[in-house]
Amino acid sequence: EEHDPADPQIGGVGLMVGTSAGSGRDKVRVLATLNDSPAAACREIEEGDVIVAVDGVPAKGLGPEEVYEMLLGPPGSEVVLDLFRPRSRVGGGDEKQIRVRLGRTVAAGKSGLPVSVPR
Repeated sequence: EEHDPADPQIGGVGLMVGTSAGSGRDKVRVLATLNDSPAAACREIEEGDVIVAVDGVPAKGLGPEEVYEMLLGPPGSEVVLDLFRPRSRVGGGDEKQIRVRLGRTVAAGKSGLPVSVPR
């Protein structure tokens, strides 16, 4: 079921998601967090994080549009994201598994449409 991001009954978390090539297959990644959104406020999500699961549903094999749809829901409801942060190419940080719980808001649901970009 597709949602209209302008619908006041639909909330989001303020993530821009997209694909990038990695390990021979596409993965849905965080491209950006939107200012003043639940995703930006949590401060744990970074550009390049791989979305592993949304509310326990694996994201493997899904496109950015499907993952984006899973992030939408009633304003005030929550969504749990499982993320994987690959080893940093700059600074050499360690790989990391991250789980965050975000509340959906109407303003965050009105933007953050998925995009596909080569990386």
